[in-house]
Amino acid sequence: MVASLVSVVILPLVTFAAIPNMPGEAPAGVAEVTALLGNPCWQIRLWGADALGQITPPASLAIGALRQRSNDECEEALVRSFALKALAKMGPGANVVVPDLPKLLWDRNWLVRQSAAEALESLGRGSPDEVLKTLPDVKRLLDERSPYRSAFDQFAQGPTPELLGIVPQLIALLEDPRYDVRRVTANALGSVGWVVQYSIEGGQDFIAAIGKAGKPLDAKDTAAITDRITLSKALLAQTEAALIAKLCDGEPSVRVSAVDALRRMMRERAVPSLTQALLCETHPGVQRSIADAFGSIGAEVQKPAARDPIEAALIQLLGHADPQTRESAVAALGQIAPGTEAGTAKLKEVLLCDPDTRVKTAALEAIQNRATHGASTP
Repeated sequence: MVASLVSVVILPLVTFAAIPNMPGEAPAGVAEVTALLGNPCWQIRLWGADALGQITPPASLAIGALRQRSNDECEEALVRSFALKALAKMGPGANVVVPDLPKLLWDRNWLVRQSAAEALESLGRGSPDEVLKTLPDVKRLLDERSPYRSAFDQFAQGPTPELLGIVPQLIALLEDPRYDVRRVTANALGSVGWVVQYSIEGGQDFIAAIGKAGKPLDAKDTAAITDRITLSKALLAQTEAALIAKLCDGEPSVRVSAVDALRRMMRERAVPSLTQALLCETHPGVQRSIADAFGSIGAEVQKPAARDPIEAALIQLLGHADPQTRESAVAALGQIAPGTEAGTAKLKEVLLCDPDTRVKTAALEAIQNRATHGASTP
């Protein structure tokens, strides 16, 4: 085993970005490196997959070979993992592998599962130019200085039909008997859900802007955009409901992943569900993740009335026996602008009475941060 690892380390390194090539063309030697994916030695195949992921611009001709390596259940797990990592760096050209990812999320090897989840964070995204090819009337409206361009690009850079198509499969994987499959799936759905939400907002803004400007779209193009928004909304609602249910999963690490996914996807809308989950949560690690989520969300909330329930939930955690939980709650309170005086008063009490030095230090920093927030709040 040691000899195998050493043989991987001493393989030569190549930086393809330094090899001159015409714009839009793959650098010289890509075909030769791609051929290494068929080498009998798995260390050579590993090096080939890793090298292909470092090519600039991405080597589209290698996508098929990398896809084959990642799907081969008889292949070494490291090779499959590195093939997925290389594909994740190749942008829209590698979107053809998106339908493979649900299956890879329940692969028997954890490295493959983890790399498949990471690939879902970067693959399955649309390209404005590609979407415009299917929307001729929209293309007529847009130019480089168009006031609608930004909103349209936000919509177009959302999930491809292929990515939307696998969302039901991902939701089903949240019920897998293996907890680590549920965990990586929750993480993946958080990434996908954020992209779906971002795309919906862009599409709605685009339709509203051209409507106000009195520039109605062709009915066919309007239907194409609204149908995609409608489908995205339905899938987003299903995803959110499935992740909220995972807040009661029997495995703490799955609950932590669900908390983080909801934080990324729903932001302020996640507060009621996270508050409810906190009422019956007994695991310190999950409590800390909810506290961290409240701090992140609360830092963005503008209306004091919306910050109050976040602050109230965090104050409850200040009486927890676990010092790390109290520290997380204190730090989260320091991230949000003060709502009621109860929060600051409780932090001062912690500063004076808490037995843990780290919690006291965090309380002092939180009080100072809230004073700064208060000074800048109109």
